[in-house]
Amino acid sequence: ADVTIFFSDIANFTTIAESLEPETFMSMLSEYLDEMSKIIMAKRGVVGEFIGDAIMAWWNVPIDLGQEHTAMALDAALCQQLRLQELRNIWEAKSLPEVRVRMGLVRGTVLAGNIGSSQRMKYGLVGD
Repeated sequence: ADVTIFFSDIANFTTIAESLEPETFMSMLSEYLDEMSKIIMAKRGVVGEFIGDAIMAWWNVPIDLGQEHTAMALDAALCQQLRLQELRNIWEAKSLPEVRVRMGLVRGTVLAGNIGSSQRMKYGLVGD
């Protein structure tokens, strides 16, 4: 399947985590992941994985979105950056550290489907 894949992670994640009380950090991380996921899904993406602070999402599987799936993914990334600026302002007012996020997109061919072991399966992507 031809897909667009999105990856993001928080810059200096460990430093931020170590600078905050665990409850404060988890609240901030949960708010961030929730807000970014809402945008991805609103732009017709699939949130495939949360890996700590990282998000992996994709467009065009399992639902064929046509040739515009890369534009949808780019729109989602730009909207996330705008929302992140709003969150930074909220967090700054609470004296929380600044959060910067690295984001990347790639378009290519993958195998998509249920992968895993006999004990645990999930829908995922396999490819270069």
